[in-house]
Amino acid sequence: MIGRFVRGLRLPVAATTVLCVSACAPKEQAPIQIGPVIGWQELSTQAVTPTANGHRLVLQGTEGLFPASISLCRVGVDETDMSGNRLRLALEPPHDVLPWNSVFDSLRVVSEAFPLAEMDLQEQAPTVERILGAAQELGAGLLLIYSVPTHISETAAEVKGVLFDVRGSRVLATIHASAEVLDPELVEPPPLHVEGDDSHTNPLVLAERSFEQGMIACLLDLMAHDRAMTRAIPEGWTIDVSDIQASTQTQVTGSGS
Repeated sequence: MIGRFVRGLRLPVAATTVLCVSACAPKEQAPIQIGPVIGWQELSTQAVTPTANGHRLVLQGTEGLFPASISLCRVGVDETDMSGNRLRLALEPPHDVLPWNSVFDSLRVVSEAFPLAEMDLQEQAPTVERILGAAQELGAGLLLIYSVPTHISETAAEVKGVLFDVRGSRVLATIHASAEVLDPELVEPPPLHVEGDDSHTNPLVLAERSFEQGMIACLLDLMAHDRAMTRAIPEGWTIDVSDIQASTQTQVTGSGS
């Protein structure tokens, strides 16, 4: 095809050689950027125990936590910020809207999922406290602050996140996922693989998908330990059982007359 195209244009031999070399040369892969890695303390308002490939409940035995809406905040690192706060919002609608809504489709206790944007923080630096405040303003029940997928080596990547109870401003759980691909040639492509799509061998993509599944497992664990909220009778109110019995007897007598 290239030869016919070249002959049709009647290019010099030197030009045909350049075209052939350019077309036949293998594509150069972009260099892998390792890090910068976000620390657990940068995602939380309190000290948390690091989690490796799974989730850890920091708070168990909640009451009335579900059903709840969940606010999502995807963050990266701003290495140019000299103020001591390295976080930056890394909102990407393809990552923050459609995939997460698909993930939560199977969980009826999650009523809504929505991402936080810069306008929700009033254009201020995204500290954890400000992110929590923005989630409270939007009426979210839960908040997930999580990192962008990050290379921790040339063959591995990770995602880490912290889940908050917004109303109580407290940490509920930590979630972590990592993926490593030592030899892409040995990884079987999925059944509906599209030519040119290397997501099945991309550690960044695999870590992100694993994190989504880890988030589901975390929510199911929290649900298993969550109690329905009990509503106490207001102080000063009394219930006279004899009044209820008398009312019931009157209704029965009236229906039989």
